[in-house]
Amino acid sequence: MKKCLYFLVGLLLLASCSHPINIVKFQPINSTINEGDQTYLEWEVQNADRIVIKQNDLINNIKESTNLIDSLEVSPTQYTVYTLIAYKGDADSSKSLDITVQKKAVVEDPSGSNIVQPNVESQRSYVLSPTIIGRMPISSATANTNLIYEIVYINQSDYPDEVMLYVTVKDQYGNFITNLAPPYGTKETAYKYFLKIVEEVGGRKYPIGSFEVEEKHDERAQNYNFSLVLDHSGSMFGNIDALHNSVIEFVNAMADDDKSAIIKFDSRIERTVPLTSDKNLLWNPRIYNGLYGFDGSTSLIAAGDEGINSLAYSDGTSKIEILFTDGLENSSFATSLASNKSLAFSPSQLINNARNAKVRIFTIGFGNADANMLERISKYTDGKSFYANNNDEINKIFNELPRVFHNYYLIRYWPIEQDGMHDVTLTCSNTNGKSVNVCGSYYVGTVPLDPNEPTMPKQLIANFVFSKDTVRVRDLPGIIRLANFLTMNPNATIILFGHTDLVGEQVGNMDLGERRAKNVKQKLIMLGIETDRIMIVTNGMNTPIYNPEMDEYQANENRRVEYIIRF
Repeated sequence: MKKCLYFLVGLLLLASCSHPINIVKFQPINSTINEGDQTYLEWEVQNADRIVIKQNDLINNIKESTNLIDSLEVSPTQYTVYTLIAYKGDADSSKSLDITVQKKAVVEDPSGSNIVQPNVESQRSYVLSPTIIGRMPISSATANTNLIYEIVYINQSDYPDEVMLYVTVKDQYGNFITNLAPPYGTKETAYKYFLKIVEEVGGRKYPIGSFEVEEKHDERAQNYNFSLVLDHSGSMFGNIDALHNSVIEFVNAMADDDKSAIIKFDSRIERTVPLTSDKNLLWNPRIYNGLYGFDGSTSLIAAGDEGINSLAYSDGTSKIEILFTDGLENSSFATSLASNKSLAFSPSQLINNARNAKVRIFTIGFGNADANMLERISKYTDGKSFYANNNDEINKIFNELPRVFHNYYLIRYWPIEQDGMHDVTLTCSNTNGKSVNVCGSYYVGTVPLDPNEPTMPKQLIANFVFSKDTVRVRDLPGIIRLANFLTMNPNATIILFGHTDLVGEQVGNMDLGERRAKNVKQKLIMLGIETDRIMIVTNGMNTPIYNPEMDEYQANENRRVEYIIRF
């Protein structure tokens, strides 16, 4: 009888272990809020009995629930770390997030000689917050000083020998906190504020036995090779001057030994400035001449690949690409055909090329950008993703990045050797002795394909005049290149998608979208492509790029024929 009981208990334990806890989502609606505002924490958990949410000290529960998909309104008054812990029997799993509370305050500048008053605005973006505007030694901190830790990026270039965390420590006003680690502080101080590291791989947590901390800023910081890859498609009309002013500020903030290349792109790609440390070349007025010579569609992925190429012959200096876009990828395949460079045209290709070249991609989204795709690119290239809601936020991001790269704590440790996503939790101490967790991640091995990512994103082949279906002369070169590709790849087939703007009735627009696609098909047939290799789908006004259409360029981009190729 006892043997049967033990057997049943064993089966139950085995069953409970076969479906581990999965925290699908734990995220804030807004990760940065103004003092006095509220935000919501959203979660989705699988294979758990209950969840608990704690904050900062991990002692007091602020929420206990058996609802595994829910949200909670919170009103933090200062920087706060929230941790969700999911329980199933004796097993548990946790995930943390942080909320930054913006406020005005008086701080000192890096020299300590001037007092400045930052104008902190409400942020609804992924801007690094608060922006570094000064420096303050830890000896000047008080019990009311709130230390904000952030893993800027993770360097796994020497994996498995070591992994390096690049960590900023700021107070709530924007001062970079100094003297926490050698050579400016002591080891004792370092291990007082940087407490422990835990890696989680495959659902199992591995405490890191030991690590070293080194303080880096100014003359002790490493140098970088940057590639600024800048969207100059037509949708940037009205915002391009703000982007150019932000790039000038980025160049001004670069260290003297840093280098940068500048690449402009729309449906074509121009390496405007090759990699150089000569700021006179980087300040050249011809770089900042609006959309002159550009204003076409968006070869985002191919341009990102060209950014990698611009850093290919760098020395051992750390390589950073900053990829800015306000639109959706729709031209990289055609651009690759036109350039004869075999540039990437899917996010997975770009990610793999960046990993092979040891280039970290920091993405900046704006306007109609695909934030999910940009976040995936940054996540798997050990970079970071930002989103700007307005021109001021573009400026803040470009202004902040050079400062972050030259003011940080370098934490080295010996990682766990295992393929897959490594989720890193760094536990740190605040001035009041309470601990906070900051998180980052890096991926080891072959990057998995995103099941939602098509083999080829839809590519633009033609735009149309209002209510017309005639293919314009300017679109013929792209159609000819596409026909040549199909001729050289006889097993490939193509789907053409016809679209309209948002003016008119549904039935009429479905017919107009079909006529536009048929006219592109007819051009391909005239160029020798068999009719049975070309399929037509009409979307009419159902799948606009822009809705509503506030400007003519948005209506023009909606009036289009796109394609995908199947092999």
